[in-house]
Formats: sequence, structure tokens, C-alpha cells
Amino acid sequence: MTAHTSSLNVQNALLAALVPLPSICFYLAMLRYSIPDVDGVGRDETFWNARWGALCKWGVRHPLGLLNVLFFLNVNLLFWFISFVQHSTWLIDLYWSILPVMITHYFSSHPLALYDQLRSKAVTLLVWIWSIRLTHSYFRRENWNWGEREDWRFSNLRKKHVKNWWWISFFIVYVSQQVGRFFWLASAFHCMQSIEANFHGLFGMLWQLASVFRVLQ
Repeated sequence: MTAHTSSLNVQNALLAALVPLPSICFYLAMLRYSIPDVDGVGRDETFWNARWGALCKWGVRHPLGLLNVLFFLNVNLLFWFISFVQHSTWLIDLYWSILPVMITHYFSSHPLALYDQLRSKAVTLLVWIWSIRLTHSYFRRENWNWGEREDWRFSNLRKKHVKNWWWISFFIVYVSQQVGRFFWLASAFHCMQSIEANFHGLFGMLWQLASVFRVLQ
């Protein structure tokens, strides 16, 4: 059996495909529930339905806040738990080439999204091109395998903090990146997908994208 078809490689490929589903399913369910609310059509207010409705309304009104909550639960907690089981943080390395695409479509598909169509399509196209390039580089580095290795910096820290790495990794690998890279990235995309943003002209849009991509290098 070759490395590309090994049990671990197939398992990691399935894991990478399935791991974002909790956030995706929640967001699609929120959209399905919230669209009638945006149109002014009421719903039956049972006990659980009322609480689900309140959560959906909060998500609609606070897209950036919801995005950070989903990142904390789905990436910080779930990815961290998986890294604890697998003894590798490889998932976060792969997903930094995928998250910008997901964030772009998140903002563009939001029920209350207001944005310039031409600018939004140009941003989406450029983000997809950048993501494909970075994903290709990732798999080439990994010998075309899924989860071949983790970031060398995290690997060195794992060896340095053997006994405490299980909890240190939660803050160093995941929480720190949400505070630093992800929050800035989400804020930038939120501005670029908002009609109120003062990023008029192609030069301004490209400058903003260049700033975002520089953070992710």
C-alpha cells in the first residue's frame, strides 16, 4: 500500500473534509431559520424554538461576532481536541489556506450583506486563486499526503514542553492565532464585503487583499 492510499492518509483526508461541518451545518440552519425573520414573517415561539430563534437573530445581527464564536468552537476547541488525539497540529496548517475562502463566502452569503457586486466578485476570485496556490504548496511540501507532519515550530515546542504541551498548545497554536491573525483577517474581509467600506477603486481593494495575504504567509 502506497503512502497516498495508506489507512492514515485516507483517514486524515476524511477528517479534513468533515471537520468544518459543525460550523457549516449551523450556519445553513441559521440561514434557513432567519430568512423568514428578515422578511418579517413570524414563527411559532415554543420554548426551544424561541431560544434557537434568539440565537439565530444574534448571529444575523452580529456576523463578525458569530464568526469568532464558530472559530473558537470549531477550530480552537475541536482542532485542539483532534491534535491531542493525533499528537499533531497539522489541521490548522492546512486550514489557513482554506479559511479565507470560507470567510469570504460567509460574509457574501450573510442575510443582511450589502456590498458592491463587482468588488465582491473580484475579491472572491482573487482569494480563490491565492488559496489554490497556497494549498498546492502545502501538499507539495507534504509529499502529496494529508497530515504528513505538523509545523516545525509547533513540533519543536512539543518536544520542549512534553508534559504540558497538551494545554499549552491550546493557547499557542489556536487561541493566539484567533487573537492575532484570524480576528484581523475576518475584520478585513468584513470591510471588503461591506458597502459602507471606503475601499473604492481597484488599487484600494488590491492593497487590502495584499495586507490580508501578508498576514497569512
